[in-house]
Amino acid sequence: MPSHSHSNMKTNEVNSMENRRIYISKVILENFLSFQKDTVDFEKAKFVIIVGPNWSGKTSIFQAIKFALGSNARDERYKKWSDFIRDGQNHTMVEIHIQNEEEIIKIRRYVIRGQSPYFKIQKKDDTDFKKIPAQEIQMLITDLNINPDNQFAFVSQGKIDTIKNLKPSELCSFLEEGIGLKCLREEILQQKYSVNTLNNDLQSLKSRKNTLNISLELLNPKLERLKQKNKLLKIRKKFSDELLWANRDKLEKDIINIEEVIKRLKNSINKIKKKKDYFDAEILLLINKISNKAHNINKLSEKLGELKYKKQELITKIQSWQKEKIAAKLELDTLSDKIEEVKKINNNFNKQKETLEIELKTIDQECKNVGLRIDKLIKEQDQIVKKIKQNSILLEDYNQLLSEKKKKLANIQENENLIKDFNDEINQLFQSFKDIEHKLEKNKWFLENPSKDLLKQLDRDLSKTSLKIFEIDSEVKKLEIEKSKKLRKLKILQASLRERRVILPSNINVLKEEINTRGLKVKGPIIDYLKYADELSYAIESVLGEKLLYSFVAKDWDTLNLLKRLKEKYRAYCNIYLPKNLNIKPMVKISGSGILGYLADLIKIIDDDIDIKKVIYSIVKNCLVVKDYRSGKQLYTSTIFRGKCVTLKGEQIVSYKYVFETPYLKRLKGLLSAGTQKEQSSVLESDIISLNDDISELILEQSKLDDIQKDLFKKKESFNDLLYNFNQKQRITAKKNQLYDQMHDLEKSNTRIKNEVKILELKIKDLKTQTDPEFFKWNDRIKEIPIELASLNEEKKKWDKKSNESLDIFKEVNEKINHLTLEENSLNQEYETKKSV
Repeated sequence: MPSHSHSNMKTNEVNSMENRRIYISKVILENFLSFQKDTVDFEKAKFVIIVGPNWSGKTSIFQAIKFALGSNARDERYKKWSDFIRDGQNHTMVEIHIQNEEEIIKIRRYVIRGQSPYFKIQKKDDTDFKKIPAQEIQMLITDLNINPDNQFAFVSQGKIDTIKNLKPSELCSFLEEGIGLKCLREEILQQKYSVNTLNNDLQSLKSRKNTLNISLELLNPKLERLKQKNKLLKIRKKFSDELLWANRDKLEKDIINIEEVIKRLKNSINKIKKKKDYFDAEILLLINKISNKAHNINKLSEKLGELKYKKQELITKIQSWQKEKIAAKLELDTLSDKIEEVKKINNNFNKQKETLEIELKTIDQECKNVGLRIDKLIKEQDQIVKKIKQNSILLEDYNQLLSEKKKKLANIQENENLIKDFNDEINQLFQSFKDIEHKLEKNKWFLENPSKDLLKQLDRDLSKTSLKIFEIDSEVKKLEIEKSKKLRKLKILQASLRERRVILPSNINVLKEEINTRGLKVKGPIIDYLKYADELSYAIESVLGEKLLYSFVAKDWDTLNLLKRLKEKYRAYCNIYLPKNLNIKPMVKISGSGILGYLADLIKIIDDDIDIKKVIYSIVKNCLVVKDYRSGKQLYTSTIFRGKCVTLKGEQIVSYKYVFETPYLKRLKGLLSAGTQKEQSSVLESDIISLNDDISELILEQSKLDDIQKDLFKKKESFNDLLYNFNQKQRITAKKNQLYDQMHDLEKSNTRIKNEVKILELKIKDLKTQTDPEFFKWNDRIKEIPIELASLNEEKKKWDKKSNESLDIFKEVNEKINHLTLEENSLNQEYETKKSV
């Protein structure tokens, strides 16, 4: 259709929109912000002002209108959809009535906590509200020429001051965006940039033309010379042929001469062969003579070997005799050494014998001396006993008092020992108390609650920490899996960039190799036959898809069936196509702002392959490529085009009979050009860096939790020990107090016993005054004598024992001396015998 008719149609549509009366008549708010269940009725007013104090709900009505019209913008005060719900409620709803001529369109938008918002609509012919997708609501609002996100249609609270404080350039941008001129400005700037680019291209083409003209002028003389050269070469060839015919006779004579030379050479060869046969016979005779000589040499070698063997035997015998001689000499040396050693030992034993004789004499003398001392002590004892019997009564009293005193003193000593032991025990308890105090001081957390409840709290904290560590570990594993997937994708992209081609999936490569091996008449994958500009890569990937790009084209039905089986066998993600015998019909030309052309025309087929072309035209159909989404929207509003369009970013707009559709745009891989591959590669690299950062943060958090967990484990392990120490501290305190009490009682007892000892000492003094002054000395001496006698008897026993031991040693030494003398004589005889040999 001509562009003039397009502009008329657009003008008519605008006029019809202006003639239609469209306005908002009513807004119903249910649990929306501060409103519980309220209705705002605008009736048919052309201009509405809502007044009221702060926080009365003016902004809430404005926000509700935007919300119901499908705007996803939220005020800075409302971070998520559930913030619109009134406190204490579970849902919110805003209903808006739009008057469109005679028809009232009722739109409801709901938000339920934990769910996404959704819409319901009721039109003229509908009896009740029905659920509707958000895209259809947006299309309806757009058709009604309402823009809920327009900066001038809805100016939120606080925006006026912001607008007032804008700089002139910022205010201009703001006004252009609000009026809708921003897109126009961008388009003008884009067109200006395009014109500048075209001017630059024109200038470069002009300069290139001038350069080529100069080159042409330089090449013209060379071209003339080349033509002349070709003419001369033709003449030269003609003369060369004539020269060959002229030299024919001469060449024939040369051939005859060469044949004669060949005959002479053959005769010479025959003579040489005869000489060779004669020399071969001579060589055979010489070989026979050489073999006979070799046989004789072998016999002589055998004789020589036997003689050498006999010589070796004689040498061996001589060597054995020499060895025997050396061995005999060694034996003689050994015997002489043994004789010397026996002599030395014999001398030592003789010296020991002399020493023992002297020692035995000394022991006998000491035994006699001890016997004399014993006899002397017995006589002294008898004399003292006679003297003591005369004062036996006083002696009994004296001994009784002494024994009582000894008992008392022993009691005091025992108590003092006990006090000392108690002191040592108290010191040990103090040391243990200090150690326990030091240990408990290091673990102040235990002193806060030294009971079994603390152990339960530690178990609870430990389980929480372990759960957190497990959750973080699971999250790290998930991120690692995601990272490995992205790394695999990145490697594929990098390999594709290195090899400057599209890397096919492994299954497709296997299928391709199988096709080549079988020699099937198949074309594919289709992607290998396509040529296109880099900027079209996203559009091609979005419309055609991987499955089509990796597909194959069969020549006939049999090949199609075989390919189908192979595809299922290797699980290849592709289609199989069979072209029809139909010609491709050209599509209607459509031009306009932002329209690049039909995708099928923009894709160039290598060698203009008609089968591949049929597949592309069949699948793509009437799909236009536009620069951006706005251009696509303008295409449908300004023309009668009802096909599919796709943007350079891969976004699609599909026109059906009654609706337009913008399909879900999955993330494109960008594998069809170097530019998109680099772009996707950088996106993946940034994603991997982000994942690495997340993993590092989680690992850091996990390490902190590990430290906490280790600390809790240590606390739990040390709890029983600390509890025991805490109880031990209490037990030590009780024991210490008990020991102090016992020490105090013992000190009291010692004081009392010391007083009793003093009384006994006074009584002993009185007894001493009543007896002979020497009496008590005698008494002491009579007690000392048995001790001295026992000591002397012990000493006598020792000397007797020593005497017996010395006698035994003396006998052993005598026996050894006799034995060594015999051994020395036998060794001397053996030495003389071997020496004479």
